[in-house]
Amino acid sequence: MQDKSHIEYIPPATHQIETYGREVCHELGEDFTEPEVIAGFTQFMKVVIAFAARRLNQRRFDNVDE
Repeated sequence: MQDKSHIEYIPPATHQIETYGREVCHELGEDFTEPEVIAGFTQFMKVVIAFAARRLNQRRFDNVDE
């Protein structure tokens, strides 16, 4: 009998996404450091990450020990 354990994908915490978004924008240069640009990019990342996690969790991948 094979032991199956379900893998659940959980997005990073909101503050981690926001910190990463700020860092990316600052690395891109001065044109990307406006608060509206950072907020927009961060919000975009939150949506994409949530969608990706939801999609992966719907697939119900199972980790099977061989």
